[in-house]
Amino acid sequence: MAELKPQAKVSSTQRELAMFLLVGGAIAVWYGAWIAVLHHGLKLSYPAAVSVSYVVAVTSHFFVNKALTFKTRAGQTAQQLRRYIVFLIAHYSFTLAVVTFGVEVMAWPVMLASAAAIVLATGFGFVANKYWVFAS
Repeated sequence: MAELKPQAKVSSTQRELAMFLLVGGAIAVWYGAWIAVLHHGLKLSYPAAVSVSYVVAVTSHFFVNKALTFKTRAGQTAQQLRRYIVFLIAHYSFTLAVVTFGVEVMAWPVMLASAAAIVLATGFGFVANKYWVFAS
């Protein structure tokens, strides 16, 4: 009879990364839905649609990751929000640059360019959130 090997324990960082990706996936769908409604439905320009959608998505992202991914204490919210805002300035600039490059240079649809920005920013976002924004 074959002997069963004990499974390796999942580290807290692995669990956080998995949750971060799950939350990020859900937020990406949320973000895309907002872009679709604002740009395609309401005919806002793509920079305006991306900007409004970004604010909605990152606000949701902060509170869901705070509660579920990094499970931080409630009393730290003000400091974490300040750090998150600094992080967002860099992240937003990167996001808009990628979307603009995709639309203007690559002639991609705004949805494809937005998806590319999400994929490219994921690693930076996890590291910044885990080790700076939500650091204990």
